[in-house]
Amino acid sequence: MKKERNNQNQVFYTIIIIAVTVCAASLFTISCHNKPKRNPVILISIDTLRPDHLGTYGYNRATSPNIDRLAGESTVFENAYSHSPNTIISHATMLTSLHPIVHGVTPEYKMANSLQTLAEYYKTAGYTTGGFTTHNDWLCKEMGFAQGFEVFYSRYVNARAVNKEVFKFLDKHSDDEFFLFIHYYDVHSDFADLPYRTCTNMDQTFCKDYQGGFTGCQDGLCASELLKRFNDTGAPLPKQDLQYIIDLYDGGILYTDNYIGQFMNKLKELEIYDKTMIVLTADHGEEFREHGHFLHDQLYEETMHVPLIVKFPGAPIKRRVPQLAGVIDIMPTLLDFSAIPYNDLQGLSLLPVVNGDQSQDHPVFSTLKETGTDQADNISVRNHSYCYFTWDRFKNSFLFNRETDIHETIDLAARETEITSQMQRFAKEYFLTNCNIRNRLKHKRAKIQQNDETTKLLKSLGYLN
Repeated sequence: MKKERNNQNQVFYTIIIIAVTVCAASLFTISCHNKPKRNPVILISIDTLRPDHLGTYGYNRATSPNIDRLAGESTVFENAYSHSPNTIISHATMLTSLHPIVHGVTPEYKMANSLQTLAEYYKTAGYTTGGFTTHNDWLCKEMGFAQGFEVFYSRYVNARAVNKEVFKFLDKHSDDEFFLFIHYYDVHSDFADLPYRTCTNMDQTFCKDYQGGFTGCQDGLCASELLKRFNDTGAPLPKQDLQYIIDLYDGGILYTDNYIGQFMNKLKELEIYDKTMIVLTADHGEEFREHGHFLHDQLYEETMHVPLIVKFPGAPIKRRVPQLAGVIDIMPTLLDFSAIPYNDLQGLSLLPVVNGDQSQDHPVFSTLKETGTDQADNISVRNHSYCYFTWDRFKNSFLFNRETDIHETIDLAARETEITSQMQRFAKEYFLTNCNIRNRLKHKRAKIQQNDETTKLLKSLGYLN
């Protein structure tokens, strides 16, 4: 039994080493060179969306009938993860296929002009490109996210309003070869009174029986700011109030899902749904005190696990994929599908996995970025067997068994010392290698000075102290 376990561990370590070498040191540089597929391509990112609150991932509430319907015609990745719990950093990784340490985008530093984005690849290949985002302080032109988009829209608006703008793009370009990126923000915690408020009757869908007194405000702090206060103080919260907050979050998912359904219907009305490649994902999840916090400022499962649903054109490829994937893999997957050559990407195309390749099952590395600091060595490493956390310059660590403890509650670091030591070495290798790549590529970052109004808004959303 011990020998078998050692063999399993050796396989795990080999996978980690290969992933660090391929994904970090050498960079994945070769794409398939098939005959180009000129299908429309759409990437949808729903901010703060936990997959375990979607029906297709096993949730027991009807929060997502339209997303579930899409998933029923798609390949669903069951173990997809983000590489940062921060909106701007995660989206920069999603749209450049570079790890956070390498691309260097933070709330203080914009995306370097020298970085080649997914939209730029499609624009160069002759596609019409449109980007529509609903985080106007981070996913905006000033932060570099308009790179490659011929049509770019960024406002703090709800799903209904952004769909209206997207539909204008579709009406004009439905006969074209296009790449479309859409970001929905409605699931994210709010800044006024109740968190996760969408100002529609859908807010109360799952909390009609609530009889508590939680109003979302306390001592002049409301919504996200109040939740951040709870993080800082650890103040107790009645169980019914915690459930009320979760119920409101689920209402935000239902609201967003309604407009996802309208968007899919629009594609069908224009008769382009069947021929369109659609990817739906999220930048990160959300915490409800599973590990003591609200919002999304830790690297645990509830924050880093994201949905990844891929609908291919033509006959549905309906499959559940257990292999691990990261949002960093979305860009090479789309470019491979469209047969657009690429280089210097750190993600891996998921097309071999979709086609049944069982050997590609690399671990996922994530880093924590606290606003106001440089990229830190607070790192998590996940594969099917374990999740490892390290922080404080690798001096401290947690180790969890993902097969028996997916919610990461029992720390095994002191008991499984050999595995912990191995994982620490891999985390160090990942960190140092990516620092070297960043220094070699020398992408010039420009520092952004947020104005007082923006700083106030970001603080109210829980991003800043």
